[in-house]
Amino acid sequence: MMQAQPKPRQYRFQKPQPPSFLERVRGRAAAMIRADEAAARRSIWIKAALWAVIGAVAYGAMLSSEPGVGTIGLGILAALALTMLPINIGHDAAHGAASKSPLVNDLLMVATFGVLGISGRLWRHRHIHNHHMFSNLEGADTDVDATILLRMTPHHPWLPIHRFQAFYAPLLYGVAVPLRVYVMDWYSLAIARKDDPAKWATPRMTAFFIGTKAIHLSLAIAPLFVLDLAVLPWLGGYLISYMAASTLLTLILVGTHIHEEAAFPHAEDDRLEHDWGQHVVMTSCDWAPESRIAAFFFGGLNAHTSHHLMPNVPHTLYTRLSPILQEEAERDGLPYHRMSMFGMLAGHYRHLRAMSVRPEPVAAQAAKTPAQPIAAE
Repeated sequence: MMQAQPKPRQYRFQKPQPPSFLERVRGRAAAMIRADEAAARRSIWIKAALWAVIGAVAYGAMLSSEPGVGTIGLGILAALALTMLPINIGHDAAHGAASKSPLVNDLLMVATFGVLGISGRLWRHRHIHNHHMFSNLEGADTDVDATILLRMTPHHPWLPIHRFQAFYAPLLYGVAVPLRVYVMDWYSLAIARKDDPAKWATPRMTAFFIGTKAIHLSLAIAPLFVLDLAVLPWLGGYLISYMAASTLLTLILVGTHIHEEAAFPHAEDDRLEHDWGQHVVMTSCDWAPESRIAAFFFGGLNAHTSHHLMPNVPHTLYTRLSPILQEEAERDGLPYHRMSMFGMLAGHYRHLRAMSVRPEPVAAQAAKTPAQPIAAE
């Protein structure tokens, strides 16, 4: 069950004191980025072309094969390979990092997210204005507020069903993308058209939205109308493949913030005690951030802190930014979270377990707090 999103809270960060953590990191990285940005963009395009070829070959082989276990395996391979397109180039394009051309970035984002059936423009709006600005803040970060079935932060209300969330969470991750495509995108569009009709209720925006769904359905459903395929086996294979892609996409992302080491700041008056750059480090987790293999497969999402601090930089440069982050974080006494991929997944699971425990009422917590002695006057 997805959660309806009210108007996001607008948290306010402290004004950074120069030279701030963010200024120092960006300053040290600037020369390297200027020298290697063009080559980094080319590597993104090469990688995206490779994943597109793998996905197309697997998809074509699946269509030409006899139904069976092998066909399902090819379907899963095709789905996973095509999922790598929004991960490896669509995400960069959403932040303006895949090309110098805003038009090219926009078309890349729409097309690559469209392969999964996700509206790239709605996703970009939610991702940049909510998640990137207010990561791990309840009422503002749409990722931690996504569903009432998972208690992601200590500040969300506890429900009895949360006792079992560490066990059923993987099932929710498997349906997260299909639910986004077939339900929540439509709901989000309706809300966006109501709140800002000049931007979202235009024929052009409607055409892009419908086109996104058409890209996905042409891959998922159209073969039933042009080939002699059994409907139920095909739809079953589609669902299995789609859920595999959804699980992969969610697992590599969720632990980069929803983790036992990450901070979940809270402020009743919406005024936080730190600046935005410090907030990013406190609420993000990197896993194998200097691994070129992880970066190749997962589009730099493993170096998540670098991405949040410099989202308009091609992700193929992130492996070289991690040492800078670590040095500057240590200088300011900030907790830079880095771990292995297994550590990220295990820490996410332990966090879900911790959040599954019913919190004590405030009165009970106060009763356990030792009374402070009154100083003599």
